[in-house]
Amino acid sequence: VHYYCIRIGMPFFKRPWPAKYRLDVWTNFFIFNNQVKNIVKKINPDLVNLQGAENAIYSTSILKIKRYPILITIQGFITLNDQNDSKDSYIKKRLQIEKKILSGMKYFGAEASFMEDYIKSFNPQAKIFFFHWPYAKPGIKSDVPKEYDIVFFARIDKRKGIEDLIKAVSIVKIRRPMVTLIIIGKCDESYILWLKKIVEERGLKSNVVFRGYIP
Repeated sequence: VHYYCIRIGMPFFKRPWPAKYRLDVWTNFFIFNNQVKNIVKKINPDLVNLQGAENAIYSTSILKIKRYPILITIQGFITLNDQNDSKDSYIKKRLQIEKKILSGMKYFGAEASFMEDYIKSFNPQAKIFFFHWPYAKPGIKSDVPKEYDIVFFARIDKRKGIEDLIKAVSIVKIRRPMVTLIIIGKCDESYILWLKKIVEERGLKSNVVFRGYIP
């Protein structure tokens, strides 16, 4: 296995593009796409596999590759989230590129039947190959006391499902009044206050703990 790494962000600088000057988005990731094209041409592969259509910062490069068989492995769908009216230029680009990939490509790898249904809503001729991500199950010590029933450990963002999780916990609480959730991660203070308001409105103040960011 050989790895070819491409730096994203501003050329010659080890940092991402500033939010108000997304030249990469405005140029449709022109620099990155050309680098990918050159590497693919050099390798001359039997198959190109794109992992994730939803991240335009790299997935847009697949639209520039014409000569090789392509398989799109689905991770998730940004077009399913309910923030499609976002004013963020990168979010808009992600929505646009994912739709193009789902509509224009032929072969897809998916984990669940709902993924097949969703892909075929854009592309009825799509061919779907089912798979499951391989992973090693970690050894769990049975004598470790459990403090929480559910752990959310990620960037705290609506697109990560945190609001849906809080709603789900309120449903579980009907049957299990003592259910607990700990939320670990960071986001801006205004969004944390919004989530705490949802928690309070759903009667979950004693069930949900906000741990904050762990470096």
